Parts: sequence; C-alpha cells; structure tokens
Amino acid sequence: MEILKDELTEGELVIEQYLRDELYKFEVQKEIVGLKGDKTRTFRRDDFYIKEYDIYLEFLGMWNKGEQYRQEYRDKMRVYNANNIACVYLWPDNLGFIKQALNYRIERELRAKKKFRHLAKFKRFR
Repeated sequence: MEILKDELTEGELVIEQYLRDELYKFEVQKEIVGLKGDKTRTFRRDDFYIKEYDIYLEFLGMWNKGEQYRQEYRDKMRVYNANNIACVYLWPDNLGFIKQALNYRIERELRAKKKFRHLAKFKRFR
C-alpha cells in the first residue's frame, strides 16, 4: 500500500494542490521512524507533513476498499496516538469542503496533543 511521491492518488493530489494554494509549507510522503509499539513496521510514511505546525495529514482514500485497508489505517492511528503524533485524517468525502475540515481538525488535533505553541501560530496565521 506504500505510494511513492510520483504516484500520489487523485485525492492526495487534490490535497497537495490545496496546501500549495493556501501557501502551506509541507513535505510529501514524510517517513517517521522509531515509533514505539509499532510491531509491524520499522517506519511509517504519512501523506503530508506541515513542519510549521508539527502536524501530519493522512488521506484515507482506500477506506472504502475493504476491511484490510481500514485495519491498516486503524493500526496507523493507534501507533500515532501512542507516540503522541499530531495527525489529521481526511476521508474522500472531505475533499468537497477541505478548507473547513482541515482547519477544524488541525486546531482540534493540536489542542488534543497539547501543542499549544503550534496551535497559537496556526490560529494567528489561518
């Protein structure tokens, strides 16, 4: 299920274009190594990383393709949560209102992970 940078899905391309249009500084397909409690992988790769706010974005584009994909996403969510990694998850139906969904979820996730410095910066510039 790993996707290379030059093989982004259509949904990921929509998100990438939105981030560019909104002038976010981000990395695509950012690898995260050394995660505690991740028994199945030596690293995880997330769709996007916004360094300025120390938050990852994961597009759950394969969620409706079957239980195997949903379980892989749930495993990733569990590992990220156990490692206190701030990550926003976007489903395909969120693409129609990406600005509202992303802004709301970034703020909520930064607050939940107690990243108040990043939250203040996000609120100031968004």
